[in-house]
Amino acid sequence: MLQMSLMGDMSVKNRSTTTEKGPLTEYEEQAITKYLAYLRSKGISIDDKEVYPKCRVGDREIDAVLHSSDCTWYVIEVERGSLTYTGLGQILHYRHIFQRHRRLRPKAVVICESAPEDLKETCIVDQGIEVFELQRITY
Repeated sequence: MLQMSLMGDMSVKNRSTTTEKGPLTEYEEQAITKYLAYLRSKGISIDDKEVYPKCRVGDREIDAVLHSSDCTWYVIEVERGSLTYTGLGQILHYRHIFQRHRRLRPKAVVICESAPEDLKETCIVDQGIEVFELQRITY
């Protein structure tokens, strides 16, 4: 399903955020596809045309940006393996630059295999970042 969204023109008109058809790794594509399935199982509607892989914002490239039918934006960082301080720093920065460029605050999501409890707590409680652990998927 995500593969379809990688085809064709990925430009976003009239926005300071631009997207390019970027090469997602197979792991990133699978992780994002699982997260989309999770969101849809919770009743959140995201059309494949509203999935922007390798989204360039300013001079940074975010793994993916999603836009739901209720006008919620998501910035996604995919971490292979366990969540690290680097991944936490990246998602904080991506949310900040997206907000600066688009003038709205997106939901920030890190997709990873697992997360140490202290980092997960920092993300969820202190920063409002969703941590989606692939090995704990229940939907």
